[in-house]
Amino acid sequence: MNEHIFYNHLLRTQHFAPVPNSAAEEIWTSVFLVLGLLLIVIVKTNSNAQLSKVMNAVFNAQTLSRFQREDVSPFKLYNAALSVFSVLNISFLAYKFNSVYQLVTIQESNFVIYCFFIVPIAGLFVFRYAANGVIAFVTNQRRAVAEYITSCALANQSVGLVLFPLLIMAEFSRFNPLIFIYAGIGVLAASIVFKWYRGVVISLFQQRIGLLQTFSYFCALEILPLLVLVKFIIETF
Repeated sequence: MNEHIFYNHLLRTQHFAPVPNSAAEEIWTSVFLVLGLLLIVIVKTNSNAQLSKVMNAVFNAQTLSRFQREDVSPFKLYNAALSVFSVLNISFLAYKFNSVYQLVTIQESNFVIYCFFIVPIAGLFVFRYAANGVIAFVTNQRRAVAEYITSCALANQSVGLVLFPLLIMAEFSRFNPLIFIYAGIGVLAASIVFKWYRGVVISLFQQRIGLLQTFSYFCALEILPLLVLVKFIIETF
C-alpha cells in the first residue's frame, strides 16, 4: 500500500492549524470593464450613427465640418458618455503605468489610487474647455476656438475607444502588460501631437490667426497645465 505524500518526509511543519486565506481579490477592475462596455452599448443604442462618425471626423475635415454644423453640445448623451468613457480609460492607463513604476505612492487601495488619477484628468479637461470658452469670448475668435474644441473632443473620444481594448488586455490577459501599456501611451501621445497639429492648421491656415498668438495659446493652455499637473503629482506624492 502506498504511503500518503504528507507522511515520512523531511519537511518541517510550520503551521499546525489551518491557515486562513487572507488574499482579497479586487473586483473593481471587473466593474471598470462592465462600465466601459455599458457606456459603449448606451451610445450604440441611442446614437449609433454618431459613434461611427467620431473616429472618421478626427481624420476627415468634411466630417468634422458636419459635426460643427450640428449641435455638438457636451451635454448630449453620446457626447457626454464618450467623454466620460475617455476620462475613465486615460485615468486607468495612468493607474496601470503608475502600478509598474510607482511614481505616485499612496497608502491606499488600488481603487482609491485610480480615483486619484480620475480627478486631475477630468479637472484638466474641464479647465481647458472653460478656458477655451473665455478665450473665444475675449478674442472674438469663436469659430476657430469652436472648431478646435470639437476637434479635440473627437480626438479624445477616439482615444478612449482605442485604449479600451488595450487596457483590457493589459489587465486581464496573461501577456506582458507593459506591451499594452506602452501601446496605449503611444496612442495617447500621438493623439496629443495630432490635436496640436490640427490646432496649428486651424489657426494659421484656415482662420489666419497670427503665429505669436497661436504659440502663446499652446504654451498657456496645452503644454504648461500638463507639465504643472505632472510635476505637482510626482513631487507631492
